[in-house]
Amino acid sequence: MDSGEAAADGDAGADADAATDAADAAGGRFADGESPDERLADALERVAHGAVVSTPSILLQRGLALAFTALLTNTFAAGPYGLFALARRLQRFLRRLALGFAGGLSRFLPTTETAAERDAIATFAVALVVAVAALFGAALYVAAPTVAARSGEAPRFALYLRVFAVGLPASVALFAVARLMRATEEVTALNLLQRLAFPAAQLVVGAVGAVVLGDLVGVAVGVPLAMGVVALGGAAWLARSRGFRPRIRVPDGDAVRRRYVGYTFPLFLSGFATTTQRLGFYPSSRCSSRARPAACSRWACSSGVSCACR
Repeated sequence: MDSGEAAADGDAGADADAATDAADAAGGRFADGESPDERLADALERVAHGAVVSTPSILLQRGLALAFTALLTNTFAAGPYGLFALARRLQRFLRRLALGFAGGLSRFLPTTETAAERDAIATFAVALVVAVAALFGAALYVAAPTVAARSGEAPRFALYLRVFAVGLPASVALFAVARLMRATEEVTALNLLQRLAFPAAQLVVGAVGAVVLGDLVGVAVGVPLAMGVVALGGAAWLARSRGFRPRIRVPDGDAVRRRYVGYTFPLFLSGFATTTQRLGFYPSSRCSSRARPAACSRWACSSGVSCACR
């Protein structure tokens, strides 16, 4: 089910952040001078608070995502929806790759000594992630006709691909803002942004596209726009609540940026393997058309890629 992407990306980011925190704890690196027992007690308290806040929001998010998917699958035929879902999955694949450069936020932001240094790291990280997403989006936009030609429904699929390619930077911006909230331990705001505001906006877009417009292209255009609007709202909240400001120049700024890239570049490279495995894109020696729209099955068979459009 493609609509559950917010949960999947959020869970993946949480796993990476937890691994980083565990590594720091194992090495005895406590920037604030706390003892290991005090740090452990604080971590357990934060985990318990996060679970209390996150569990109901995850359930609500999944309900909204299910409603979005049910609305589209019951309104549109399997073929057009399969093309829409596959195009969105390709966008999601590229987004997850680009977000590899956001993996250092939870490591670098808590250790900054000044607000200026914090703002500079956040600005650089978000700009880097969005720039990589723009490059991926441009590549997908150019390659869309070639990729779509293998589906058997080239014009419509190419249109979906290009719409999602243009919307890729906005999609990445939403999850980059969510990573900033996670790095600053804004659990409540993170849940409101990623697990309530976006799924609700997505459902509204789906309803307008299905009931008013009667066209999946409207949904394809509206979903990235909704993500961009929610991302702007999250960024405004961070600016008001945490005092984040765009900043480029700080003392030793070049060294800080080099350290950040040096830390996140291996995460970006490893994302090619982990993202491919998680999203189900992998070489397939044979193709089964069971439970897949015909157009999606033709694309998968001809390209040698296995993809679940269910």
